Amino acid sequence: MKLLNCAVLALVLGVGANASAEEARGVITGRISDIANNVLPGATVHIEPHSVTVVTDREGAFTVSNLAPGDYVVEINYVGFQPEKKTVKLSSGGRADVVTELRPRLFDEVTVTASRPSGEVKALNQQKTADNILNVLPAEIIKSLPNNNVADAIGRLPSVSLERDEGEGKYVQIRGTDPRLSNVTINGAHIPSPEGSVRNIKLDVISSELVGAIELNKTLSADQDGDAIGGSVNLVTKTAGDHPYFNVSGQGGYVDLLGGRAMTQWSGTYSSRFGPDKQLGLIIGGSYDWDGRGINDIEPAPGLVDFGGTAVPVVTAMDVREYRYQRNRYGAAGGLDYRLGPGSELYLRGLFADFQNYGDRWLNSPSAGDFITPTTTADNGATEKQVQTRRPDEMIASLSAGGKHDLGGPVLDYNLAYSRSRQNQLNAPDITFAGPSDVAWGIDLSDPYTPRFNVLNGVDINNPKLYVLDAYRIRQDRTSDHEVAGAINLRVPYQTSSGAGTFKLGAKVRSDSKKRVNADRFFNATGSPELTLDQALESFNDPDYYFGKYPLGPLPSLDATARFVASNPGALTENFGREHTANDPLNFNASEKVYAAYAMDTTQIGRVHAQAGVRVERTSGSYTGNKIVTDTARGGTLRPSRRAGTTPTRACCRTSSFGSRSTPRPT
Repeated sequence: MKLLNCAVLALVLGVGANASAEEARGVITGRISDIANNVLPGATVHIEPHSVTVVTDREGAFTVSNLAPGDYVVEINYVGFQPEKKTVKLSSGGRADVVTELRPRLFDEVTVTASRPSGEVKALNQQKTADNILNVLPAEIIKSLPNNNVADAIGRLPSVSLERDEGEGKYVQIRGTDPRLSNVTINGAHIPSPEGSVRNIKLDVISSELVGAIELNKTLSADQDGDAIGGSVNLVTKTAGDHPYFNVSGQGGYVDLLGGRAMTQWSGTYSSRFGPDKQLGLIIGGSYDWDGRGINDIEPAPGLVDFGGTAVPVVTAMDVREYRYQRNRYGAAGGLDYRLGPGSELYLRGLFADFQNYGDRWLNSPSAGDFITPTTTADNGATEKQVQTRRPDEMIASLSAGGKHDLGGPVLDYNLAYSRSRQNQLNAPDITFAGPSDVAWGIDLSDPYTPRFNVLNGVDINNPKLYVLDAYRIRQDRTSDHEVAGAINLRVPYQTSSGAGTFKLGAKVRSDSKKRVNADRFFNATGSPELTLDQALESFNDPDYYFGKYPLGPLPSLDATARFVASNPGALTENFGREHTANDPLNFNASEKVYAAYAMDTTQIGRVHAQAGVRVERTSGSYTGNKIVTDTARGGTLRPSRRAGTTPTRACCRTSSFGSRSTPRPT
């Protein structure tokens, strides 16, 4: 880091020395927009003489420095717009500002469409002028299709596939790589995962209405984080334009399933600029959506059974599941920026998103006993019923502040970012009723996509009196992650006799701290007193489930079961041994620090565009978890285990034993 600081200082001093020795050199700056004053990022700006070509940034601005005094022709090109030429006169040591409004290209044929093409034009220009392989989704394109979340929007890009959760996109897979090999940033700030068991970012947390653009980098350059082997997703929040803007939108839907399920989505945005020269920009927006989707889901369990030395495929069990969701997704995004002058600004940007992925699940689960033939079993098959309440609440937030300064040629930018994510699943019970265990099954495979278990020995599997409360579990899981990062970059444009280029170098530090506390509670039924399903029935059933092929019912009621347990404290006993073996290996504290520095050069010589760079990253980490050592005599032993950097895991001297005892009731 000391060497890097010295290099930056020497470069800045060198620039100052050159400026002193060649005071006659000047700068041409500009800002490109359309006739509605919307900025045009990715516009190509060509300056003659010297054949200098640059590209406008996301604010539509450009800077060309170290130019001798004289007359210059500035030509601006943007796909879908008429090219523009301007002549400017640059005085000795002076600055020439080019403010241009491009007009749409006129054609002989006129096609009337919606506003989406303007967004596509911006995306095409950014992709055309990018140094790497880049796909861009502006807000106009995102809104033109019913994308509930950011993952659904990204999934429409080429070379992208999605891992879905109950119909909605969740993880992004870029070019076929595993989701953990790609990273996610918000305005360039790295985002940690809200989940405790993976590094993948759950992009279903963030509403698609909150972002101004999505940038998908399929290849990386030296100035990007090195943890994105598969690619990188950058979510760009909206920025304030020069004109006041206000928008409110809504949409809804209906699914004729489970008696009818609805979904709604609302969003709004306001932006404006203030001051005599509109230096101060403000934008704020929010979104809310509710999804009450319902799902009929069958999950056969295939297997192999040996018959006369030949392995024959069979269906060993079946889950018949009904989901009823109450998903709430809400969030806000906004920013402040202050223009210090051409090419210079200060900014503050933030995004907050929360996803309450709530839902309930009912389950019928027949399981085969010993197979007599590939489609019949002995009378030792079983069945059970279950009700599960899901209450995961996931949050992602990012706040970044920084600035960009035009130093009369070189451009210095810096930022400080704080990101936080969490996932809580609290007070979410699962209840299991064990059913008959003497069932002989005949398995109907006439339709291999919808196998059915039919009773052969007359057991009434729909009699609720034959199902008894067996297990009760309460999920208590908390995960939180905090990350602080700071970065500084210096970009120095230059011209040669044969072309132009940019030299860029910078450094970044990230500090990440993650913690998980899993405290699920497990209870076993004592049978004193016994709860049968007929005493805790749900008020509904579903005889038309899956087109009538799997009549669903009777079903257990969570509320009725909870009331029974509260009135009969001795009906359950808490299994502390299982709690330790299930929870303790999942609990951990982890911290990581990443130090990075890079240097890269981009050169344009005629039609040849070349980029070369090097990035060095160093990661140091410290991790503390738990290791379970089985000890039959004592019931089990817990040993904390730590790992720091590359030091091998070592067990601490402290141990604790655990067993089981009775408890009045779950709380």
